[in-house]
Amino acid sequence: MMAFWPAPSLAAAVGHFADVRVTVDLSRQGKAPTKAQIREEVEPRDSVRTDDSGKAQIKFIDDSLLTIAPRSMIIIDNYTFVPHKKFRQASLSFFRGLTHVLLGVTTQVEQPDFIVNTYTAVLGPRGTGWYTITETNFTDVFCENGQLSIKSKTLPDMVPVRGLQATRVWQGKPPLPPMPITSADLSFLRRLLDTGLPVRYDPGNNPTELLQNLSTSQRSTSSSWCPPPPPGPPSSSQTAPAFRGFEPRPASPPAGSPPSGSSPSWGSPPPKR
Repeated sequence: MMAFWPAPSLAAAVGHFADVRVTVDLSRQGKAPTKAQIREEVEPRDSVRTDDSGKAQIKFIDDSLLTIAPRSMIIIDNYTFVPHKKFRQASLSFFRGLTHVLLGVTTQVEQPDFIVNTYTAVLGPRGTGWYTITETNFTDVFCENGQLSIKSKTLPDMVPVRGLQATRVWQGKPPLPPMPITSADLSFLRRLLDTGLPVRYDPGNNPTELLQNLSTSQRSTSSSWCPPPPPGPPSSSQTAPAFRGFEPRPASPPAGSPPSGSSPSWGSPPPKR
């Protein structure tokens, strides 16, 4: 069922920066970026980008926490919360890098009310915390607890991912079957929130291989290795456009994403444009 969400008020704050480290760029509705400050408010259609040493944490009006690692970028598409009704309709787009979300207020709804779009996937969590690694040709999701539903941008296949499980969605392919992860894996991801992902790394074939490769990369002294093209995803002509730095157009989230003010048709492919 398609649920149409009310358009957000562009002047209404939906959260604030609970923490800012070094350089974090904030762009309001496509305007030139400024340096984010602790306690500064965030609004719908704001873009946030961290540099090589930057890190940010946003606390939303429902007490949900979004942590953004170095070399990452996100857009807040919309965020509506009515406390006395425990009503939430939130949509974010993750463009690149490593993020961690810990949902605040738990709502009782049939369909996910906190949607995350990436280049390759749509996530619908339910009262949970999770890590997301986002690149232009794949999305990895690592669930701490609770449950997530994840699907491809272009295919109807939807996969539930529970606590201590992970999956990957290659561009144009259904999610991989969930695979187990450990508390040590989550601890490693937590540490990566401080350092960010390397500029170059081998994604492997699945989330477990990616973590192994990242761990090996941290121990390696070589910095000149360039990874081969990952297996599985389609040719470059079918992938989403490459990340081009901090020049987002808030009205145009990653290809296939629903526009701000509407939710995806959960469990079915997004409408064609």
